[in-house]
Amino acid sequence: MTENAIVVFNERIATMIHEGNEKAMIKQMDELTKTREQNAKKIETVKISIENQQKIIDEANSGKPDFNKLADASKELANLNEQLKMLEDENNAIGTAINDLTNAIRDIIKQFNDFMRAIMTTDEKNAQVMHFLSEDIQRYNRRMQNIFDSFNDTDLTFSETVLGITKTGGGGVGQKQSNQEKADNFWDDRLGSWIFPLSARPSNSLTTGQSLGSDRDGGKRAHAGVDLIVPAGTEVIAMSSGSVIRVAPFYAGTDAVEVLHTDGTVVRYTEIKPSVKVGDNLKQGDVIGAVIANNQSGASMLHIEVYLGTSTGSLSNPNNKEYDYLDFKNYKRRSDLIDPMDVLKLK
Repeated sequence: MTENAIVVFNERIATMIHEGNEKAMIKQMDELTKTREQNAKKIETVKISIENQQKIIDEANSGKPDFNKLADASKELANLNEQLKMLEDENNAIGTAINDLTNAIRDIIKQFNDFMRAIMTTDEKNAQVMHFLSEDIQRYNRRMQNIFDSFNDTDLTFSETVLGITKTGGGGVGQKQSNQEKADNFWDDRLGSWIFPLSARPSNSLTTGQSLGSDRDGGKRAHAGVDLIVPAGTEVIAMSSGSVIRVAPFYAGTDAVEVLHTDGTVVRYTEIKPSVKVGDNLKQGDVIGAVIANNQSGASMLHIEVYLGTSTGSLSNPNNKEYDYLDFKNYKRRSDLIDPMDVLKLK
């Protein structure tokens, strides 16, 4: 980029941030990240060419000077230095833009979290206030969903780009934390502070088909949670305090309740009959609903999904013909999804 082009570029980024279109910002971050990587390779190539031209100049100056060769090499060296400066200036501008866009996304998420914390302190008996707040909840949920959907459509990952979650130790700083490590850390951090989400322990050991990531529909989608087999009527309880942000149909006549817990985690408690509504504030141990048998197989279970930032999006449509499960590609790439298997560790 020329200096004028960088000025125009900076103005475009500033306008994008001002407009607050999270989808456009994340798409731009993805494109800029790729451009910066391409430029980094070009910079290395140009630096090698500069070294080679400098050798040619040194050789032309040794002994009897070859003025024609010296002039050509000096001209080429000047061109290469100009290319290098332009590439480095462009990458510096790109780096600043990526940081600014990342901070803008973080601000949106902070607004969401601040809003949800404010809701948790609202008098839950004030039905009129909660009615108006429920519309704001839906608006913020849509923005959060746009963020996660947009990350899933790019080669970026939410945890590394926005949360800055990287692996420290073993492989060194900058290496992505594995899904298993994230899950281990997540549940170990909550031992003693969260409680088990059912009034009775499941009698079964989980089979492969009930576990996170197991194939569904021949690999077209992946199981996004774990299934805890318990009798119908078993109470489902809040693992931690929080607020109900969504209640919707789920699978085969059952429903799902999404709870934003106070640490920012969103948990989907599904295949249940809810006893709560959107906007309800929950204390740890409050009853959310009861497990019911689905009308497909007649099985009864708590299907539970855990997300670091927000839920995976809209649930099934009211007639239960289509379900918003993660497809296999997005299951592999979705960085905010936590394996809930170790929920069994909770007391």
